[in-house]
Amino acid sequence: GACPANQNLYSYDMNWTCLSSCPNGYYANQNNSKCVQICDSIAGMYALDNSNVCVMECPYPYRGYAPNHTCILSCPTLYFYDSIINVCTRCPLQCSACTSLTMCVSCQPGYNLFNGACSLNCRPNNGIITYADPSTNNCVQVCAPPYFGDNSSYACISVCPTKQYGDSSLHLCQNCPQTCSQCTNLTFCTSC
Repeated sequence: GACPANQNLYSYDMNWTCLSSCPNGYYANQNNSKCVQICDSIAGMYALDNSNVCVMECPYPYRGYAPNHTCILSCPTLYFYDSIINVCTRCPLQCSACTSLTMCVSCQPGYNLFNGACSLNCRPNNGIITYADPSTNNCVQVCAPPYFGDNSSYACISVCPTKQYGDSSLHLCQNCPQTCSQCTNLTFCTSC
């Protein structure tokens, strides 16, 4: 029970009805001469809706989308277009948007962006100290007002820890003089 080989006929139902093209909702799989509802994922084939055929590579302007083995015009959220292999590729898990496997443009909640990478915590990177900015979820080198960079947590915070003050020119938490438990600047103690 199969259609004659090399005649571009496709079996459609349990009665082995042979057709020259598959009906809507089915795709001609040239590997096994059958009309299928999902193109063969093992062979890396994609369904091309406008021609009801399974293809090995999606033609321009389409690109392959592996989760449902279809040819689509644009990649969905969490995927980027890999022009070298003409497919939509999943962004790294910590990215909410990316342009490649190594370049995130935004991060999932709880992650911070710095130089195209998403990480749980901001930290020194190649000698550059960065701080987690709570308003943008980015790692920044200088905190924007009203925040100050805290070198113990690598976060932008609005109130500096005990024995430190917010330096508004550097936007950093700085140590008070040793004799102060609280201060407003390097020369003015508010509590000893």
